[in-house]
Amino acid sequence: MKAAEAWDVHQGDPSIIICIIDSGTDYTHPDLKDVLWINPGEDINVDGVLTAADSNCVDDDGNGFIDDFHGWDFVKNVSDPHPLEDGDIEDNDVIDVNGHGSHCAGLAAGATNNGAGIASIGWGCRIMTARIGWIDSNGDGYGFSTDMARGFIYAADNGAHVASLSYGNSLAVLDGAEYAFLNDVCILTSAGNVSTDIFDPLSKVPWCINVGAVDPHDVIAWYSNFGEFITVCAPGGDHNPGLWSTTPANEFNNNTLYNSYSGTSMASPVAAGVLGLIRSQHPEWTNVQAYYQMVGTADNIDALNPDYHGSLGAGRVNALRALTETVVPKPKLKLKYVEFSDPTGNADGLIDPGEDINLVLHIENRWAGAGQVTAKVLSDNPAISNVTASVTIDTVYGMEDYPYDNTNAADPLIINIADNIPPMNIPVHVVLENTVFSDTFKVYIPVHTQVLIVEDVDDLDIGSYYFDAFEKLGIAYMHYYRTEPLDSALIIKFPVVIWGCEWAFPALDEDDGNVLGYYLENGGKLLLSGQDIGWDMCDEGGGNSYEASSGASKTWYEKYLASVYVSDAGGASPLYVTPGTSIFNDLEQIKFLQPGRAANSYPSEIAPTENGYSILQYENGNSGAVASDAPYKTVNFAFGGFEAISDTMARYRVMRDVINHLNGFNVNVTKLRNTEDTGPFTITAVPSINTNIAIAQLWYRYDDGDWSYIDMSDDGTGSYTADIPAISTTAADISYYTFFKLDNGVYNGELKHSFYSGPDIIAPIASTKVLPFDTIDKIGPYPVSIMIEDNISIDTNHVYVHFLSESILEDSILLTFEYGNIWSGEFALASALNDGDSIRYYFTFRDNGAVINYGRFPEFGYFSFKIQEQIVIDNFETSLSRWENEGVWKRYTDPTSVQEGISCLASGDGIKYPTEQDVSITYKNSLNLVSRELANISFSVVQWFDDNGDTVFFDIREGNAEWTTLTSFFGTALVVWKHYVFDLTPYCDSGHAPISIRFRLKSNDQSPVARLGVLIDNIQVLTDGSASSIGESLAAPLKFKLHSAYPNPFNATVTLPFEIPQPGNLEVVIYDILGKEIYHFNQHYPLPGTYTLKWQGRSNSGAILPSGLYLIRVKFNNQIHRQKIMLLK
Repeated sequence: MKAAEAWDVHQGDPSIIICIIDSGTDYTHPDLKDVLWINPGEDINVDGVLTAADSNCVDDDGNGFIDDFHGWDFVKNVSDPHPLEDGDIEDNDVIDVNGHGSHCAGLAAGATNNGAGIASIGWGCRIMTARIGWIDSNGDGYGFSTDMARGFIYAADNGAHVASLSYGNSLAVLDGAEYAFLNDVCILTSAGNVSTDIFDPLSKVPWCINVGAVDPHDVIAWYSNFGEFITVCAPGGDHNPGLWSTTPANEFNNNTLYNSYSGTSMASPVAAGVLGLIRSQHPEWTNVQAYYQMVGTADNIDALNPDYHGSLGAGRVNALRALTETVVPKPKLKLKYVEFSDPTGNADGLIDPGEDINLVLHIENRWAGAGQVTAKVLSDNPAISNVTASVTIDTVYGMEDYPYDNTNAADPLIINIADNIPPMNIPVHVVLENTVFSDTFKVYIPVHTQVLIVEDVDDLDIGSYYFDAFEKLGIAYMHYYRTEPLDSALIIKFPVVIWGCEWAFPALDEDDGNVLGYYLENGGKLLLSGQDIGWDMCDEGGGNSYEASSGASKTWYEKYLASVYVSDAGGASPLYVTPGTSIFNDLEQIKFLQPGRAANSYPSEIAPTENGYSILQYENGNSGAVASDAPYKTVNFAFGGFEAISDTMARYRVMRDVINHLNGFNVNVTKLRNTEDTGPFTITAVPSINTNIAIAQLWYRYDDGDWSYIDMSDDGTGSYTADIPAISTTAADISYYTFFKLDNGVYNGELKHSFYSGPDIIAPIASTKVLPFDTIDKIGPYPVSIMIEDNISIDTNHVYVHFLSESILEDSILLTFEYGNIWSGEFALASALNDGDSIRYYFTFRDNGAVINYGRFPEFGYFSFKIQEQIVIDNFETSLSRWENEGVWKRYTDPTSVQEGISCLASGDGIKYPTEQDVSITYKNSLNLVSRELANISFSVVQWFDDNGDTVFFDIREGNAEWTTLTSFFGTALVVWKHYVFDLTPYCDSGHAPISIRFRLKSNDQSPVARLGVLIDNIQVLTDGSASSIGESLAAPLKFKLHSAYPNPFNATVTLPFEIPQPGNLEVVIYDILGKEIYHFNQHYPLPGTYTLKWQGRSNSGAILPSGLYLIRVKFNNQIHRQKIMLLK
């Protein structure tokens, strides 16, 4: 920075005041106490020293702040402040506790060349303090943007020349900071320490110096933000050790007066010190002239940071150059938006074919002014022609004239739009240039303008999600990035307004509410989209628009959106179309996640008022989106922004249906399939409104050629038809869509359709739907089902499954077409196979092509399955795909508590079973036992119900007979796995039909306590020799034995293995070290065998127990065993 050399030129002047808006200043610090600003209005004896006489509890200077000697403490009414902090009331005590503010103050203008401590770039300047931050009892720092705004106002009203804020901020800070800028204060802020190009609001305004951080080698600090909004960089430290500066000697700062910090928080006050030197050397200069000087003399460091070229502003500040060089600043233009009008057309302010369109450019100049700027439109699209070649803007005002209004309203550019073009956004380029600079901006001309998209977002770019959808739907739109309030005269032109808030605060301010209210009162149609809008406008907890507006925002929300805010914590993906709604045509559910906000997604739950109705709901039945038709036409997406819809095609369909709903107009169009016909191809369209139709066109193209159109004719019944001409080539991909426009400007949004015309040369392709897996059934029938897709059509009479084994010759059966593209059937063997035999099979099929294309699945080889004496029906390790699930049954994954593996089946989420249910989960495949002599089914269960009749039943049925319950599970906890075995031998002879199994949960509405219901694992069927061996294995133990518990010590779950030689009662009691009984388990075991009991370190009431030694007493009949186990958390 050349600080020492700069001090040879100028060392700063005490008349120049730098305000540090932060956590306060340690005014007792030896390197700060002598450089503090002393308010001359409170120094009643004008001696430049604070004395007891000055502290008179009187606002001597009438500035509204009593005895504000060094500044003001704006912190008040904060919850849970640290005991050392002052958080109760505003006062004149600006003392700093955590050190952040003092560190910044020392960097900006700490005492220099005093033989102690540090040296500061701002040397001779003085420090004013606006305390806006504090730390809570956990040591976390906070600050309100409203207080930051007041801090800037205080700085301006009390003579500050420079003000630096090193805190994150929201939109609420802008008005106060802008006030200070307009009152000749240099405004600076830290860029942020997240290594991103996303910035807080203050960092993005042109009148604030946004400061990034570099290390000692001018390389961007690893933590520093970067991007187009960086103005300059300054040293910020690299944590090795960082920048040394002044701190309070307390527990937060190693009890020392000097510490090293790193961050853009440090870079901002360093740059503030440079501005202090500049304003000391040139006290006659304005704040903007000081800006130009510091930025214009910064050292470009792009070469040292090749990955950040153009993202580090003008470079690293250079104090020497700032005091010795002359700067000629240049403009920095940005085209905010273009305003269109059609005074010689229909004068509706929207763009239609055949009109001359006036373009008024709204130009933001983020730096120095410019003169004699030429503006022109360049386009290579034949639909656009220039009426005026260019216009000249005499002056484009810069920062020195802020606030400014740079437009060419007095001399607009004029272009002509060709006749007979469909809705589209045509790209053109607007060039702004003079002899010093030339800038080019891309602009879209929305022909048949229908939608205004207002992007009201702090940081993320959400516009692209909307642009993409509208391009696919053929809807022309105008985009407005909301950086200032909209004019009602602008918004009222548009048939539909989409207001995207994403996650901005305030979601809608008072100006927005007034403009949108006026728009809706005058017949406008609105889609409001974003997350936390309801919380901001309706939640009474404070810190939001509801509080700021004294509840007026909630009134607006409920009146215009017909919605009542419920919660911002209950919604979860996916959303389901609310039963009864007619808005969405081909959607069932919508998955969503706010992009870029994985850790900050807050989908709101809302409810409709009497004027609204739910259109999308969460799984719990609460609404995530509400619509209203009267008195205002609105749709409210509260689950998150439109951009949160995860699936691209779902986004297109949602936007199509919402726009058509708001407009009350849609068109049903013939959707043609691929064909070998070469045309012509008749397209039929049926509009929902058949009056006042101004345009009815069919647009089409072959392959990637130019679009053409045909006027569609009304057949007198409300249907419109037109023919796409026959193709003139061997084959073509044909795309088409319809364009129907009413005389009020409304038209349909429609996804483009496409089909192939030409020879069928592509073979069908198959994929699995249902395939047999290993089975106990020796003879069949075995069900199969496959999905076959073809580019044109399948020959439904030639889909076969072929099967064979080592002892059976190949045979085949014809499969039956079911629905969609599914073929199903079942095949049986002529004679029974033996256990261990394999059945191989494959599928063949063909299409309906003029030249037939054949397919085989698999393409080579076979599928196969085995005949086995025992099978695992399911261990639930992968999915529930083998079951028909009525909804609440789920896989529960917890390796510490399932019987084996990592997952099992749960009657709910494994934590709490749902109330008011009568729902089943049924095994899809029946069990055919006719070729078996013996059979049984077994599984293991853990249960825990409320003792109120809630029950899970295990049912079986033969063929289509009634279900029969084999057992049921109910009542209080059985928190160890119990093994059940049921005899299926009665179903084994040839006189019986296959059997089905299911589990059924029946619960009432009286389950207030969290109970898991049942967990079910490892369902097996054993037959013949395996079935008989079960009894043998269960009878194997010769005596009762308790094996060693494992693991021991344990953290979450301990397992107790034991063997029982005959039926009997097992009692387990666990005591703590004091002998107090804390767990009791008692169960009758009807069969001998080896079992395990798992204990999860909880009491019988479910309470989590502390670490320690526990004693286990196990009693089986009259035998008692004891063990010790250690629980370690």
